Amino acid sequence: MAEVTSNLKLLNMRLLFLHGMTCPPVAYQRHLAPKLLRALDEGGYDVTFLKSPRPYSGEVPQWAKDLMPTIADDDHPEWYNARDGDDGTKVLDGLNGTLEFIKEFILKQDEPFDVVMGHSQGAQLAAILTLLLESDKTWLPKYGMPWKLLVLLSPPNPFDTEATLADRVKKHGRIKTPSLHVYGGEKYYTLDGSKRMRVVHFGEDSTTVREFSHDEGHFGPDDNEEKCLELVAVMSEMLESLGG
Repeated sequence: MAEVTSNLKLLNMRLLFLHGMTCPPVAYQRHLAPKLLRALDEGGYDVTFLKSPRPYSGEVPQWAKDLMPTIADDDHPEWYNARDGDDGTKVLDGLNGTLEFIKEFILKQDEPFDVVMGHSQGAQLAAILTLLLESDKTWLPKYGMPWKLLVLLSPPNPFDTEATLADRVKKHGRIKTPSLHVYGGEKYYTLDGSKRMRVVHFGEDSTTVREFSHDEGHFGPDDNEEKCLELVAVMSEMLESLGG
């Protein structure tokens, strides 16, 4: 196995992972991200998966069945379901219930996570959560912000036009929590949305907002072990700079 290019290894880092639409946590362990999870483990990260209680609201697409062949049809989750509103807005059906579920989870934690990592819809959700945590003190547990670093793997789109969030986004402005934006190259279908997320919701400070690119597509760099190790090294560098 290749070695991490950075000498940094921050032991016992806690990482909260938010899955994508149709992709339960076990799918990352079995099919989608075993190399990335191994790199995180070797880098000193203790990964906690949180699974949405909301089942996927449509018929499970064939690509999901092909990509995750051991996952039963009734075990594909979603955090919410996006649709167009009547006035040019986006509506995330189920968002409020998801936020209450995660808020309860966060408030029960005895200690903070170091990182929240989200993939696809989970990345969009991680950004929404971070904005809410920054702008609403009722979200905060006793120890303050529940994570230091936000890692977004292939988020689909920004959320500034979502009907229930637009006013809050406008009032709050840019997300201040340090963030790492991971792009999967030209062959992945949410590339434009991921880049818009970066521009719309995050600042320009290169020390707290960084980008990481690979060519393995939407489901992360798992086909490239070297890239998995590089990604973990960048995360560790950012945490080290934050006093992680």
